[in-house]
Amino acid sequence: MVSPRHLIKKTALAWLLTSVGLAIASAAFAANSADTRASTSLDGPIDTPALEAQINDLLDGFHHAAATADGTDYFDRFAADGIFMGTDASERWTVAEFKAYAKPSFAQGRGWTYRKLERHIMLDATGQVGWFDEILDNDSLGRCRGTGIVTRHKNGWKLNHYSLTLLIPNSVADEVGALTQLVDRKAAQSEHVQSETVQDQADQNQAEEPRQE
Repeated sequence: MVSPRHLIKKTALAWLLTSVGLAIASAAFAANSADTRASTSLDGPIDTPALEAQINDLLDGFHHAAATADGTDYFDRFAADGIFMGTDASERWTVAEFKAYAKPSFAQGRGWTYRKLERHIMLDATGQVGWFDEILDNDSLGRCRGTGIVTRHKNGWKLNHYSLTLLIPNSVADEVGALTQLVDRKAAQSEHVQSETVQDQADQNQAEEPRQE
């Protein structure tokens, strides 16, 4: 029969071994987690100020390329699956679609100039994904806001998404909204008329087809 004292010693030893095992496992997990976080950074430990400076360079160069109509540099700053969203509701473009839109202007040396007034950059914990918002100034449109997402690659940061919007003061928002709705209604009416014209033409063509006797 096992004595109570011996049973207590066995229980204490088992508890001690379990505690040591958990401590070792926890330390190993923590070390592995730290290694994993470090390994997710392409160049070692994350240096937030340096990465923010790199993203600033990406965006400053992006706007400079647009202003100087340098299409090669401009589109090289996008990721392969990048998206650009312009100020018009119809302007949601892939890189290829945006290239086709911009090519005639860039070919003639005509770009577009947006001057940075302020910018805010945020990074995720891995240092591989960032997002930003910036306020820009344009001679025709006034103040605009650009927002987007960037990702870090072996050859530097790339734009995955860029969205450009107009900044409308609250004091004139109702007027701008009413004008926008008016334009949208006219566009919808025009599309409806065009659709009816196409259908009428199709019906006329069908009526004029010779009958098979």
